Amino acid sequence: MKLIGKMLFPVLLFCLSSLHAQNLVNIKLGGAQRDVARGAVQTPLGDYVVAGYSFSNPNGGGKSDIVVTRLDKNGNKVWENYFGGRNHDMASDIIMSKEGKFIVAGFTTETSADNKSVLTKGWIICLSPKGQIEWQYTSYGDKPERVNSIVQAPDGGFYFTGLTQSRSKGKEDMWVGKLDQTGKLRWEKRFGGALEDKGNGVTASKYGGCIAVGSTKSEGQGESDVMIVRVGDDGNMLWYKVIGGIDKEEAMSVAETPDGKIIAGGWTNSKGFGKSDAELIFMNRDGSVIWNKTFGKAGNDAFSTVINTPDGNFIATGYTTPLSASESNLWVVKTDHKGNVFWDKSSAGDKEEFAYSIQPLREGGYLLAGSTMNQTAGDTDMWLLTMSNLGVYKANVPSIDIAHNNKPNNTPPKPPKPRQEKPTTKPKPTTSEDWMKPNLYILAVGVSEFTDTKYNLTFAHTDADSVADMFASMRGKLFNKVEVKKLLNKDATLVNVKSAITWLEEQATQKDLIIMFFSSHGALDNKGNLYILPYDFNAISLFATALNIKDITSGINGTPCKKLIFMDACHSGEAGLDLLEFASIKDASIDGAIKEIAEAEPGITIMTSSTGKEFSYEKNSWGHGAFTKAILEGHNGKADFNKDKVIYFTELNLYVADRVKELTGGKQHPYTPINLFGNIPVFTLKP
Repeated sequence: MKLIGKMLFPVLLFCLSSLHAQNLVNIKLGGAQRDVARGAVQTPLGDYVVAGYSFSNPNGGGKSDIVVTRLDKNGNKVWENYFGGRNHDMASDIIMSKEGKFIVAGFTTETSADNKSVLTKGWIICLSPKGQIEWQYTSYGDKPERVNSIVQAPDGGFYFTGLTQSRSKGKEDMWVGKLDQTGKLRWEKRFGGALEDKGNGVTASKYGGCIAVGSTKSEGQGESDVMIVRVGDDGNMLWYKVIGGIDKEEAMSVAETPDGKIIAGGWTNSKGFGKSDAELIFMNRDGSVIWNKTFGKAGNDAFSTVINTPDGNFIATGYTTPLSASESNLWVVKTDHKGNVFWDKSSAGDKEEFAYSIQPLREGGYLLAGSTMNQTAGDTDMWLLTMSNLGVYKANVPSIDIAHNNKPNNTPPKPPKPRQEKPTTKPKPTTSEDWMKPNLYILAVGVSEFTDTKYNLTFAHTDADSVADMFASMRGKLFNKVEVKKLLNKDATLVNVKSAITWLEEQATQKDLIIMFFSSHGALDNKGNLYILPYDFNAISLFATALNIKDITSGINGTPCKKLIFMDACHSGEAGLDLLEFASIKDASIDGAIKEIAEAEPGITIMTSSTGKEFSYEKNSWGHGAFTKAILEGHNGKADFNKDKVIYFTELNLYVADRVKELTGGKQHPYTPINLFGNIPVFTLKP
């Protein structure tokens, strides 16, 4: 792996010569499925303790488990422990207390005794130096709650922040609380308005209390804005600020400088050079802004963590996605107190890489934790690496298999031998590369004919059929196995569609990809609920006879694989217009409903054929709807912008957006909510 960055030649020589003085490590921990590191700390002995979540634990009873691993300074495993139940459990942060304990924050998903319901609860665990639980705090709310960040208070207790729907003022509130040294809850507070608000980062203040940052949809001038709350040690709010532009912003991390000023890091869509830019906001103690700057290029860029450096400056990490690239790269930027950049470094792997946390090392330099898909044991590996003061780090290395005991294992895993069957003809040998390819499961729903014929369309069923066949052609190329379920016209009843969604959850595993394509009418009821209309819907009762878009998410939320949803709804025409008027679409936009399900869980990406209150167009001369025509053209090679013969979703998204606008004369604009979970290959032109 090479590094990208501007550096004078004499300085670079100094950095390279210092590699021998500083023991730089580049460690990947992973199994056959998805594994992600969300934070890491260094102990006084020089060891590293990394926390995250794993779908690769074969001995675990859950779908994902919290994993905490201790490594010595050379990267050898000292111990590794898993924590979790029957469903999803994930760590979002780890700190080391003054007493030498490891405090892990995240969430756990509890299952009811009758297995009919699950509830996400905030979870904070205190681990001994040997990785054993000393105490734990589990939130008691009756609706979903998550802890996203934790920090130790001067008195030895712990401040935390996250999100809660329990007793919230709106749909979701920023959640801030404090535990004592033994894990007992001292207080908790909720901040927010009528919509979704959440906390992502928290820091203790030298003046008492804490500062929490996140985002709000309840206030501000944009779709979402940065929310900053200062809380006293008694939990009472001292002040709060909302900062943002006309689009979307979010703060992910916050730190306090030695002189009491505040630095927050995150991302913005309202300004900058690219689709989204990383953002730093520097403030006085009272929250007044000193400066606000963006960083990045033409693609998507974001900061996940910002900290003070030992030399009195700032360093931030996250990811960057150049417009010419197809995957996100790990990114580190060092600035002074005026926001001027000293240096920035990014990885250059051909698959996605992220950094979620950064901490200063005792010997100088920095410790980063995140995830990578380059040279991994499975889908995504936990990634731990150290970096010199000037951004130099060790070259790429193969993955280390996640050990399900406490013994170090420094060799990459061998894939299991495929089951041999007696062929009638000599088969092509199965390679480890074939074994590591994901399977693809496709559900294509297209309805041109309805029981109420006045709502009939022309090409919806053709669109679904063509898109399904297009992706199925990737069998043996991008995907090891492709299974397709088509529901066209009379077959696309509400019962059949819901049964097919259940089939997807039953078939797909963590390494696989689910693609769903819906082409039909879309409608909103007078409560703002968005529906996809099946063959047998009744316009008088959408609730009982149509597919609520939330049913799509709830039907596949048990499978932690990546899901790509294409939604070609809200078709134009006299019939469609009458129906949409009945459904009150003139009084509500579909964008909010789409964003809600896109943010429901990690791994979902949604692309809709139109935005806001627009219609989707189809023409006889096209033989398809504009949306499907653009998708088919893109996969035939027109979306291969970097000419590597692999088409990634980012490339497809860019091509389809421009092509649909061109086809419809600016009347239709595809919409894709911002996705912070990376990029995926969807087609290859290679034989």
